[in-house]
Amino acid sequence: MSNDPEVVKQEKEKVIKKEKKSTIKSAPGWSEQLASESEAAVKAERDHSVTIEDLQKHSINIIEEHHGVTREQSQQEK
Repeated sequence: MSNDPEVVKQEKEKVIKKEKKSTIKSAPGWSEQLASESEAAVKAERDHSVTIEDLQKHSINIIEEHHGVTREQSQQEK
């Protein structure tokens, strides 16, 4: 969660305008940036509809989307 009021305001606007894609499929409209760390952990733990492998793939996709780096690019840098 961000403590920066401007970031919080921007995230709220994205959720209201439905521009924000939830990182958890079972919770559309939910924003991890607006949640506390414990809230995010509980939300992730309660999503029993996915396997560990699915979670790993989903995490990789989110990292690639947010940072603009693919797994292949990351491995080439090593």
